[in-house]
Amino acid sequence: MNSGGVVEQLPLFQEEHILLNGAVQALQELRLDEAKKAFEEYRGIYPQGESVEDKLKLSLFLLDGLAKVNSAGCDEPALLYHLWQDFEQYVKSIGVDDDHLVASIKKSFFKNLVEKIDQYELAAVPFLADQIPPGFIYMQTGDYDQAIASLQACLPLSSTNAHIYGYLGDAYMLHGEPAYA
Repeated sequence: MNSGGVVEQLPLFQEEHILLNGAVQALQELRLDEAKKAFEEYRGIYPQGESVEDKLKLSLFLLDGLAKVNSAGCDEPALLYHLWQDFEQYVKSIGVDDDHLVASIKKSFFKNLVEKIDQYELAAVPFLADQIPPGFIYMQTGDYDQAIASLQACLPLSSTNAHIYGYLGDAYMLHGEPAYA
């Protein structure tokens, strides 16, 4: 309220917040060049604003990793899976504690990973390179039917692999079938 008794409207969507929110959304959706540019622009325009250094580091890490993985042929899904594992370690190493941001990035990342599995027609193979079960990847995207079918296809080839049984149990639980889990 100002001195004249009139309620003063505060702008909810100041240019600063629009730029920052757009950069975060671009990162979450893996539009990484756009995210990098927006975080750098935000940092330049608002040096006293919210720190974006960690978000910029995440963008750069993924940009660099994806540049190394692209065009790897049918090994690309396995390399992407390893990139995600490296990313999770990197997130911990720099102390990022924004679970929502990381979960949003993960959702987009695994959606893209499934697209690569489909692109290379690897959905029916029990294991990707490095013995990575596609069923685990499908489970991360919430496609529990595909995850269960894929993980069951692994069992005849790896009947003593406890990880496969664990993933299969997780998939059944997430699918709402605890009796099968």
